[in-house]
Amino acid sequence: MIDHPRCGVPGCPKSARFLPKSKYCTTHRQRNYRYGHPDMRTPTDRDLARHRRRIQRTLSRHFEEASVQWALRAVELELFSYRPTQGFTQQVWTSDRMQALKAAHAAPIEILQRVCECYALRRDEGDRVFPNQKAWQAFVARKVLRIKRGVLLANSNAWQLKYCGQLIDETLGRFATAALLRMDKDQAERATFDASCEDLVVGT
Repeated sequence: MIDHPRCGVPGCPKSARFLPKSKYCTTHRQRNYRYGHPDMRTPTDRDLARHRRRIQRTLSRHFEEASVQWALRAVELELFSYRPTQGFTQQVWTSDRMQALKAAHAAPIEILQRVCECYALRRDEGDRVFPNQKAWQAFVARKVLRIKRGVLLANSNAWQLKYCGQLIDETLGRFATAALLRMDKDQAERATFDASCEDLVVGT
């Protein structure tokens, strides 16, 4: 009987049966392959929906502003129209998935909404949920592609998703960060307004 070394994840008692290709046990190897980190457990849709209504209100309230209109155009020009520049496998895969997302009639505003939800979750949870950049970018790509059924292929892996997520990050990351700041400011202004109304009622 072959005595395999322990899994490379601290505290895991299972054997690393795939050395030298992988230092992890079967479970952690699959997580690393699919999600980008052996300890990564992808957040649920319920986690993602935590700020959904607030983000919807913010995008709706500021829809005609230049920043939102720019982001909508960026989805069309940089994501839906993405084409490989060097023919690498990840680039081809990303282009195919983005074209499939467009063909499934995903609206640019849906993409903005989902990316902002991902950024809000990352702001709340940070490294506790997203242990490295690869896991984060794979997560963003996975959630964006899942906007429409059938776009995310069942055998998709973190290596493919990371490149797609990097493209999304570079295209919409700054907008998503600014949108969350705007959302917080809107909420603070609303709280101030409500407090003023309460003072008026008490004073009458």
